[in-house]
Amino acid sequence: MQETTKDLILKAHECIENGDLTGAMEMGKKILDNDSDNMKGLEIMGYIMLELNCLDEAKFCFTNSIENRDNDSHVPYLYLGQLTDGEESEKYFLQAIVMMTKNLNESEEKILFKPTKLDVSNAYVSLCELYMTDLCDKEDAEAKCTEYVKKAIEMDSTNPASWQSLASLNLVKNDVEKAKEYIEKSLDLWVPAYEKAKIDGSSNDTVPTCELSIEIRVKCAEVLYELQMFKNMKPVLESILNEDDESFQANYLMALTLENLMDQGENKEEFHALIEEHADIAISLANPVLEAEAILKMTSLLEKIGVQHNSDSEEEDESGSDDEEMVVDKQ
Repeated sequence: MQETTKDLILKAHECIENGDLTGAMEMGKKILDNDSDNMKGLEIMGYIMLELNCLDEAKFCFTNSIENRDNDSHVPYLYLGQLTDGEESEKYFLQAIVMMTKNLNESEEKILFKPTKLDVSNAYVSLCELYMTDLCDKEDAEAKCTEYVKKAIEMDSTNPASWQSLASLNLVKNDVEKAKEYIEKSLDLWVPAYEKAKIDGSSNDTVPTCELSIEIRVKCAEVLYELQMFKNMKPVLESILNEDDESFQANYLMALTLENLMDQGENKEEFHALIEEHADIAISLANPVLEAEAILKMTSLLEKIGVQHNSDSEEEDESGSDDEEMVVDKQ
C-alpha cells in the first residue's frame, strides 16, 4: 500500500521529534518527489537544513513554502524571522504571531506543529531583542521594546526569556535595580528546578536538559555579568557546559566569573585550576580575529594566577627550534 502525503508528513514529524534527521530527510524528499511545491515538504526540509546549519538552503525552502497562499503554518515565518535581519525579520515575526494566535485553539489534527502560548511569547521576545540590536537606532526603539516585552509577559508570564528581556531593557536604560529584580525573577522560573533535576539525576549519572536554548542562557549570563551577579552566573554557565563543553562564550564567561568570585574571597586554590581549564579552552576555541580582545583577557587572567599560556604556533616554533638544534648538533 502506497503511503499518502499525509502519512509521510506525520512520519517526518515523528522523526524530527526523535532527533532522526536522516529519517526526516528521507520522508521530506519523498513528499517533494510527489509534489515539488508541497508546502509541508518544503517546511520539513527547511527545518532539516536549519539543523544542519545550511542556512541559505533553509531560507530557500521556507521562502518557497510561504509562497503558497494556502499555507496556514506559522513555522516558516518564525524561522524566516530568525534567518533575516532588521525590518524584514520584524515582518516575518509579526506574521508568525498573527498565525500562531489564530491557531492556539485549533486541534492538533488540523495543525501539524501546534503553537503554544510560550511560542507566541518567545516570538515577542525575539521582536524585543531585535529592537535592542538591529533596529536600536530607530526613534521608537525603546517604545517598541517595551511594547513587545509586555506582550511577551502577558502571553506567558512563566516564560523566563520574557523577564530576561525586560531585565536587558532596564539595563540599557541604566535602571540597575529594576534589571536585577527582573533577572532574578527570570532565574527563579528555571534555575531551582534545573538544580533539583541535576541532584536527582546524579544517582544514575543523567544530565538534566534545560528547556531554554543555549543562546538565551548565554544572554542571561551576559546580563548577570553586567550586573556583577557572579554567584548567579555559575549555575547558568554550568547548565550550558553540561550540554556543550566546547561553547566559547560559556568557557570565556565562566573564567571571568571564577576570577571575580576568587577576588571576593572564594577558594583560590580550587578556582585557579578551574580558571586555567576554562581560560585555556576559551583561547583554543576563540576566533583570533573576531575574539582577539577576549584572547588577551584570558591570557592576562592566566598570567594573574601564575600560568603561562603557550599558543599552538608558539609550541610549533619551539618544536621547530629544537629540531634545528638537533640538526646543528649532528653536524
